[in-house]
Amino acid sequence: MMADRAIGRDAAAGRAGRAHPSPSAPGHGSRRGRGRWTFGGAALAGLAVAGTVVVHGGPRAAPCGTAPAQLLLGANAVTADDVWAVGVQQPAGVGGPARPLIERWNGVRWRIVGSPAPRGLHSELTSVAAVGSHQAWAVGSSAPAEAPTHSRPLALHWGGRRWTPVPVPSTGTGGRSGGAILMSVAAGPGRTVFAVGSVGAVAGRLRPLAVRWVAGRWRPVPVAMPLAARGASPAPFILDAVAVLSAHEAVAVGTVEGASRGLPVVELWTGAGFHPAPAAAVTAQMGSLAAIARSGPQAFWALGAPLAGSPRAPLPVARWSAGAVRVDRAPSPGSVYSVLLAVAAGAGTNVWAVGALGPRPGGPTGLSLIEGWDGTAWRRVASPEPGRARGADDGLDGVTALGRTQAWAVGGFSARACAPTHPLVAHWDGRRWAAVSAP
Repeated sequence: MMADRAIGRDAAAGRAGRAHPSPSAPGHGSRRGRGRWTFGGAALAGLAVAGTVVVHGGPRAAPCGTAPAQLLLGANAVTADDVWAVGVQQPAGVGGPARPLIERWNGVRWRIVGSPAPRGLHSELTSVAAVGSHQAWAVGSSAPAEAPTHSRPLALHWGGRRWTPVPVPSTGTGGRSGGAILMSVAAGPGRTVFAVGSVGAVAGRLRPLAVRWVAGRWRPVPVAMPLAARGASPAPFILDAVAVLSAHEAVAVGTVEGASRGLPVVELWTGAGFHPAPAAAVTAQMGSLAAIARSGPQAFWALGAPLAGSPRAPLPVARWSAGAVRVDRAPSPGSVYSVLLAVAAGAGTNVWAVGALGPRPGGPTGLSLIEGWDGTAWRRVASPEPGRARGADDGLDGVTALGRTQAWAVGGFSARACAPTHPLVAHWDGRRWAAVSAP
């Protein structure tokens, strides 16, 4: 049985806790905008892409030592014994480039799977999707340390034996490229596969990037501009996440930069290009849309950005069904900040949203956050926190759900202050979430 897709990027400036980020704001598009992850003693460097910052493992100062470090950003379950997770790893030492990280669960343990990386470039994978044991796709971005705005999409394909790179057309709908990234990939019925992200156009205006897997190649897909992004001086417009609803229908969500906050965008694909959803299917209550998960034909969940500056503001989660939208509220733990970064829907009430919550006075730097849907409301569920000690850091960046009782969440943790980051993997068995060791 194939899991419903749970692919999303953080349109809420990662774990930085910004209430209303915009596509041109520093940190937008980065799950790890918190600025506290350390990779092998090197604080994560920001990779600027035409106004977007995508965090890569480029070296800065070295306040913490030089051990290797890993962080998982996305996950996808094919079966209970076949689960993929992707992210980024910094090798030992401070000067080496960050490389993609791919791990696979075989029913007994997690193992690292070899992944190619462009020579000399900082590279990361942010999303993965599979339709069986012999077909999977992972996407992210790469960029040279000396020219961070010259990023390029990174796309890998699993054919059953190894991961291989596949070229991606990066001109999107934005004309001449000033740097491009892929944030999300999704696969569904009929082996329909899409990936979305953003591309820098002339004058630094961000535009959406959408591609579809056809006959072993990525091909560009046109994206129609929503009304809010049109005009003599078009507003920045990006896509953060995509889900395949059926062999003939897909949906992508993202953000248009508004005057004071991000405005939600929902784009539908029904066989040709993506086009804006009817106004009734979009609500400004959502703010920036950050993640999406299929919950059935013509139905999906999406995560929005917090709507107010208060740390106790509820976190918006929307349900779309047959064109109608309903906004629910996931409870905020009331910390300095809280953010949900990814959502997944299995069967029934096996629906999850994960992220992180920020420091309380005298408490740890950050803690993982898991919210579950019980059929009526969202409720916070106890989550593993291996970095619970004072000054340590936990967080979850990706989640995937399978059937009624199986789910996986991935992210990273630091065992102590200023320590290397290790993969954080948690498993739901129908009763509770428990940490599972990962290399």
